[in-house]
Amino acid sequence: MNYILTQWVIFFFIYCFFGWLWETSYVSLRKKKWVNRGFLNGPLIPIYGFGAIIVLLLTLTFKNNLVLIFSLGMIGATIIEYITGYALIKLFNKRYWNYSNQRLNINGHICLYTSLAWGFFSILLVKMIHPNIKHVVLNFPNYVIDIICIFLIIIFIYDSIKSTKLALSTKKVY
Repeated sequence: MNYILTQWVIFFFIYCFFGWLWETSYVSLRKKKWVNRGFLNGPLIPIYGFGAIIVLLLTLTFKNNLVLIFSLGMIGATIIEYITGYALIKLFNKRYWNYSNQRLNINGHICLYTSLAWGFFSILLVKMIHPNIKHVVLNFPNYVIDIICIFLIIIFIYDSIKSTKLALSTKKVY
């Protein structure tokens, strides 16, 4: 299916928010206290948005082939996770996740177990989550999507600038 740019942008923000919900809930439950995960102050984790978009771009033409969805999704998401982890350390001297204590990791940025999880999440995304999200987004008129996109992009840019300034001022590696 071909989407227009603003629909892709909406998908990006939805999956950034879902990623924030997932990761914040998971970490908060494990630590038994509220933990706002991610680089940004707001409820978005862009790596999940980019990951979902990459997985969709790689797999939508193969949406009936679970092996290809799993494999391409796992590879795409793992590459994004490695590049992002590396870039965050180089740019901000901060490690936002660390798999060094996991077997079969590469520089603590990725590990086999998480990569396999990305493969399963890719199947979940393509087969169950995205069809429902797509249905909702495609039912909005394009002019409404355009307005929502502009609003979300402005908030995202503001939060990105504010969060970048904060990250550059602290310079710690976790």
